[in-house]
Amino acid sequence: MTEQPRSREARARAETALAALLDATGEHWREIVVIGGLVPDVIAPGAVAHQGTADVDVMLDLALVFDRDEQDFGWLEQALTAVAAFSAAFEPAMDDRSNP
Repeated sequence: MTEQPRSREARARAETALAALLDATGEHWREIVVIGGLVPDVIAPGAVAHQGTADVDVMLDLALVFDRDEQDFGWLEQALTAVAAFSAAFEPAMDDRSNP
C-alpha cells in the first residue's frame, strides 16, 4: 500500500478505518484512545480545517502485570484482522479509481 498524502479525503478514509476498528472491537472500544491527526477536528470543530492525517493513531493502556490474563489483547488482534480483511476488499477499487 502506498502512503497517502494528507487531504480531507485521506482523513475521511482514516475516519472510516477507525470506525470499522471500533466496531470490530465490540465492548473493548472503550480501551482505545485516539491520538494524532484525527484529534484536531474533535477538539476544535468549526475551526480552520486541519488537513488531518492518512492514518489512525491509537493508544492502549499497557502495563507489566503478574497476572497476564488481565492483559489479553486477543480481541485487538481479531479486530485488526477483521478490519484488514475489510480494507483489502476495497483496496483494488481504490487503486483503479486513482489510475485512469
